[in-house]
Amino acid sequence: MRVKLFGVLRDCVGNTAVSLPVREGETVRAVLQQLTERYPSLRRRIFAPDGELQLFLLISVRGVDIRHCGGLAATVSAGDELLIFPPSAGG
Repeated sequence: MRVKLFGVLRDCVGNTAVSLPVREGETVRAVLQQLTERYPSLRRRIFAPDGELQLFLLISVRGVDIRHCGGLAATVSAGDELLIFPPSAGG
């Protein structure tokens, strides 16, 4: 699976995307845990202390916000692309 990172998240891994092995039917939570194990500096940016997602973090799979398709329990496939957008501000 390809995970694309944006903003400060991309700076944490030193690249715009990483590839992770996934099993068919694995959850978004499992993918994020695998990602944060590989890149520990991402943990506090992705997960809140209670283990839930940080507020305002946007994650999509197959172009759909995970909040609309099962949240962290949404399933993924090896050919999917997961996009992670940190909160942003500007004007």
